[in-house]
Amino acid sequence: MNHSISIPGRHRASLPALRPAVAARLTAGGLVACTLAVLLLAAACGHGESTTTSVPPTAMAVPAATHTSPPPASTPTTVPTGTPTSQPPANDGPAEAPPSASQGDTWIRPTDGMVMVYVPGGTFQMGSSDAQIEAVMALCDRYPDEYGKCKLDAFESESPQHAVTLEGFWIDRTEVTNAQYARCVADGACRASRLAGQAAYGGDDLPVAGVPWQDAANYCDWAGGRLPTEAEWEYAARGSEGRIYPWGDKFDCAGGNFWDSVTGCDDGYPEPAPVGSFPGGASWCSALDMAGNAWEWVGDLYEAYSPDAQRNPTGPDSGSQRILRGGSWGYTPAFVRTATRYPVPPAADYLAVGFRCAIPADRVTSLAFSPDSMR
Repeated sequence: MNHSISIPGRHRASLPALRPAVAARLTAGGLVACTLAVLLLAAACGHGESTTTSVPPTAMAVPAATHTSPPPASTPTTVPTGTPTSQPPANDGPAEAPPSASQGDTWIRPTDGMVMVYVPGGTFQMGSSDAQIEAVMALCDRYPDEYGKCKLDAFESESPQHAVTLEGFWIDRTEVTNAQYARCVADGACRASRLAGQAAYGGDDLPVAGVPWQDAANYCDWAGGRLPTEAEWEYAARGSEGRIYPWGDKFDCAGGNFWDSVTGCDDGYPEPAPVGSFPGGASWCSALDMAGNAWEWVGDLYEAYSPDAQRNPTGPDSGSQRILRGGSWGYTPAFVRTATRYPVPPAADYLAVGFRCAIPADRVTSLAFSPDSMR
């Protein structure tokens, strides 16, 4: 049975009626989900149920609003030495798999009202083939950037392509917003983003950005999940078909928020856009904003790919860099592909760096659907 939410909307400046409706839906959905969760728990109780790898010496910096690296946060994250801080264990949230989750199902996470989409398990080819990397270089020629970042050594870490098999999981339909992140700050579980309150970056329905890796991991723990693994993120973006972009194999301005002056896209957003503004960029599992808008942290430490087949990989146990995925509003088509990897220090709190969360399917006890999500 499929339950889906269409998240429409286009332009932040004019604030059309559809965009506030989405924000209201997310908020209302969260309240309904919380109510349903309480009722389900009460019913259950009434029936007696119980319930290290070498790392490249350097990494490219992510550009800020002017396509240069922003200044550090006023309270910088401590950069781990030796073995970086790991993701905190997920808190006491959902614990059992839903009985019949399938592709197209959505769930409204009670903690923050985030709409999550179900990603059924499967096998896909992770990374890029030699031919695909050659095609990336053609994109660099077609969409040159003035900083010279679009070159072969930026994409060689995508090789070798290898088979990965994953179990089912839930992933946030969009990037976490400032309004959602503010709830975690109010609860004392998260530090404020260094961009909080800034007009261009601090809007309630904009993706929270300017947060280092540990802050993103802390938020997902507070919300009842964790950051997606790098393999989960790529699978949710490209699927077993191996799409180059979430929507298909050809770049399309309708797919997301990209570097307008280089791509020729006139999306109306010189910087971040409200989450869910580009329904044409939906991936095969209905995840949005997986290309452009904001780079996204994943849980893994960086390491070079192995050609060996893997099952539910979580990355190495040690290393000095974390990984960003998806590109941002300040990047070109080569960098917003589903296979692009961007290793950076975990303390990176750049203007265009955000995140989304994931929850393994076997940790969700029940689906709390709101009336708005069932249609």
